[in-house]
Amino acid sequence: MEERQPLTIRHVLVVATGILCLFGPAALSINTWSVFLVPVTQSLGISSGDFTFYVTLLFLAAAASSPIAGNLMQKVDLRIVISAAAALCSIGIFLCQFYTEAWQFYVSGVLQGMGICVILFLTPSTLVSRWFNVHNGLLIGICAAMSGAGAVVWTMLAGFIIDSSGWREAYLVFGIACAAISLPATLFCIRSYPEDIGLKPYGPPRDDLPTASVGGEGAPERPGIAAKDAFRMPVFYTLMITFMLTNATAQLGNYLPTYLYHLADLGQAGLTAATVVIMASVIAACLQAAHAVAKIALGQVVDHSNVLALAIGCGCGFAGILFVWQGYFSQPFVYAGAALFGVHFAMTNVLGPSFTLRLFGPREYTKIYSRITTVMNLMPAAALVVFSALSEASWDLLFITVLAIIAIVFATGMATVVFGRRMRQGDQQ
Repeated sequence: MEERQPLTIRHVLVVATGILCLFGPAALSINTWSVFLVPVTQSLGISSGDFTFYVTLLFLAAAASSPIAGNLMQKVDLRIVISAAAALCSIGIFLCQFYTEAWQFYVSGVLQGMGICVILFLTPSTLVSRWFNVHNGLLIGICAAMSGAGAVVWTMLAGFIIDSSGWREAYLVFGIACAAISLPATLFCIRSYPEDIGLKPYGPPRDDLPTASVGGEGAPERPGIAAKDAFRMPVFYTLMITFMLTNATAQLGNYLPTYLYHLADLGQAGLTAATVVIMASVIAACLQAAHAVAKIALGQVVDHSNVLALAIGCGCGFAGILFVWQGYFSQPFVYAGAALFGVHFAMTNVLGPSFTLRLFGPREYTKIYSRITTVMNLMPAAALVVFSALSEASWDLLFITVLAIIAIVFATGMATVVFGRRMRQGDQQ
């Protein structure tokens, strides 16, 4: 019987690196820009639309970079690729302190997008899939939750620095912090594969992965399906559609605080112009808190059952929208709905990697999942435009549309599970 690999400090450091990357570069790039919106636009005399366009460019750059990043992470030392990505995020943030015109922020948006496609979408799942045979979903969920924890810490710190010293100094501090938190870990705490230092993935070999086993270029042998074969399978496209639409529906979370202002204008849910500002902050806090906790919980669930994790994520999203939509008579209904929707919000970064790993195995996981993230990263910009138009036309229409999309997500997700079972049955024959 093959001796099992015990847990070592090197395995722990791999997870710690994922945590630090999400807490630092990911949170600083994705979750703090809104704090700078007012001070930067007022200081430079530019419109909010001109400033926030750099966030759109960030996602577009991430989408364009994902296939390249996936290929590099499959072939090149992970220390080089992930460190370069963290450096791009750090440089993009650091340069913002010098800008005097809106277009200059677009340069940072592109730099951060190129880095964030690696840091946020590929690093945690790639490290975990290569170094662990067990608890993959839970460990990915823990790493993913750190972006939310980082958002709380960095937005509070940004407010303090901006108030005391100004927004340029905040960008200076954040640029330095981004590099200081991530680069020591990415350079010294990880290796591409545990075999590089005489170790093996922690835990017994998984029996729920495809059995084809061929080592990639410069990589130890891993079970799984080659990317070129995966791209010809129907299950790849149902998987892509499932999490493309999931990432689209998640953008509704940005509109829930705005919906409270709509209720206040109608004099419903006991909201007034004097109380709605605080209540909008409360609903945002409910969403983010549930989002962070759900990443870890869904990670634990998906380790045992894809179907149950999918049902929980879609069910909570469906119920959450109904609660918020019908919350005109009760504020607690709205807050409960926001918390439930936060669970759905967590699906993309936890269930997406876990489904992909279980379907195709770790052999060329990074290359396969990077193609999925390409489409996923295009959805926020498109969804925000559509949802904005629908909310202005009719909130009822917006909620009905998102409910319909969640139903499609569940249907395509279940189709993905069925295709995956047929693949495993074919392997066993």
